Amino acid sequence: MVDVVTTAGDISVVSAAVQGPQGPQGPPGAAGASGGVWGTVQDGNGLTFVDFAIPAGVNLITLAIASIRGNGFSKPMIQLGNSAGIITVNYDSTGLRVINGVSQATSSSSGWEINNAASTAATFSGLAHIMRVGQLFTTCKWVISGSFMDITDPVGGCTAFVSGGVQSTTEIETVRVKANGTFSTSNHINIFYQ
Repeated sequence: MVDVVTTAGDISVVSAAVQGPQGPQGPPGAAGASGGVWGTVQDGNGLTFVDFAIPAGVNLITLAIASIRGNGFSKPMIQLGNSAGIITVNYDSTGLRVINGVSQATSSSSGWEINNAASTAATFSGLAHIMRVGQLFTTCKWVISGSFMDITDPVGGCTAFVSGGVQSTTEIETVRVKANGTFSTSNHINIFYQ
């Protein structure tokens, strides 16, 4: 509000609204998605991986995982894909696993590991945020930060942390969640992107 005094001594009240610059718009999505779009929940039971399509122009992806468990002895991981396919090399990936206060670190160049130990017993839930660094689509770096907990043993179980990056020379088109073997339980995996 602004007070204006006229020459006759009367006071007028003028309302002035000031609007700042508007931020970038997210891709169109479902009604009520205000600033972002939810994917479709996937149940990977019996599958070796679950893929989510990512539209052009996305800068931030949140991956939500509830109760994933595999039946093999490889490490479950997150990978990105572009027009050439799934990126399976050159990841900067650090995984940290903490069990009963004891930590164990590992790294991977083929993807971001959800749990850095191969296990058929662990069932993980958690979130990972994947963000594009920079505004150019060429030679663009994507970074990740996430944490997952073994929900089969919440007291003495394991918490896994993941961080790192990967470079893509074209737009990201796919987020893949890869099982350790095949997904063996009913699970829920979804993404939110903007």
